Amino acid sequence: MEISVASFGDLVDIVKDTVKPSELGPDEKYLAYEHIEPSALRVSRFESVDGITSQKSRFSKDQIIYGRLRPYFRKVIFTGENEGICSSDFWVFRAKSGVHPRFAFYVAALKEFSDMAASSSTGTRMPRASWDVVKNFEVPDFSFKEQQEIGRKLGLLDDKIESNQRMLRANYDLVGLYFRELTSRVPVKRIPLSNLVEITKGVSYKSSELQDSDCALVTIKSFDRNGGYKSDGLKAYTGHYKEGQLVGRGELIVAQTDLTQNAEVVGRVVRLPDITDYNHIVASLDLLVIRPSDPQISNSYLYGILSSNEFRQWCRNRVNGTTVLHLAKDAVPTFEAPVIPRAYRREFEAVVSKIFQKSDSLRRENELLTELRDTLLPELLSRRITSEQLEAGL
Repeated sequence: MEISVASFGDLVDIVKDTVKPSELGPDEKYLAYEHIEPSALRVSRFESVDGITSQKSRFSKDQIIYGRLRPYFRKVIFTGENEGICSSDFWVFRAKSGVHPRFAFYVAALKEFSDMAASSSTGTRMPRASWDVVKNFEVPDFSFKEQQEIGRKLGLLDDKIESNQRMLRANYDLVGLYFRELTSRVPVKRIPLSNLVEITKGVSYKSSELQDSDCALVTIKSFDRNGGYKSDGLKAYTGHYKEGQLVGRGELIVAQTDLTQNAEVVGRVVRLPDITDYNHIVASLDLLVIRPSDPQISNSYLYGILSSNEFRQWCRNRVNGTTVLHLAKDAVPTFEAPVIPRAYRREFEAVVSKIFQKSDSLRRENELLTELRDTLLPELLSRRITSEQLEAGL
């Protein structure tokens, strides 16, 4: 039996609502191309409109934003309750009358959609997808009720993922707040970090060594600008490395370079989660591996030091370069770390270990939810599984 189909152009219209810098309000949200992680289907952050000098696109609630620049990155989000402006490197789509907005979003989120978009791209350095091609992308024709159910079921997974992400960010902030509060009310000694830690530079590598392997580099792209770890920064690696450049779960890495204009990454610390996709993880040259050398200083307390605003500002004041910022060689070892009495350090470690356990649990749950969503998405939108079957637990 022939299945009725609908093209993407039947589901959405392109929104062409442009805005000049002079027309921007001071409280508007700005979404840049780098604010969406590849294939994550969510926004990592919004920015203020300060410093914008070129024309942008406006987006509203319940619309779809799709990265037409380098579409193979599959940068697509549903705006939900968000309104603001975005880079002209995005398309903004609005669901047509009779089409459920979140269903239309999940069509654009299909890997096959981005494959078609990528194949339509023109331009060598800055390849951009062609609307004349992607508007013909086809999916089975669903009734509005079916669209609503698909959007609701997949949306429940994405809403839970986003809720967990907010909790992860809150946990990151909580550690910093607790460290600052504790070190402000108890006696503090100032000791150079060089007396407390061992610092290992990451490995220098060639692009030819970035090939399929059971080993991966953790890179500067593993650092969230808001703090915390991003999984899309891993790169399969076949080159050599020293034992000290191997990193495992719970170890601390600090960014020593930065591609952002406002030094948002340099000096940030990441506590490495449990990574199961590779057997070995190696720190890249952009990073420093920081390990306690003093047996009195635990990894948890060291994380408190390195995640503090004081340490971040110290590092940001000791960078050089224009396009790429580089942390001064002596910045980390010369930082005067606040060290509190042992009993208070134990208090801090006890609290923070529970926060770390919760964060690890949230991150694992998000990995499972993301895998489930990405498995169900093509099955539901191809009718290989129906909403009723999913409801019944098939």
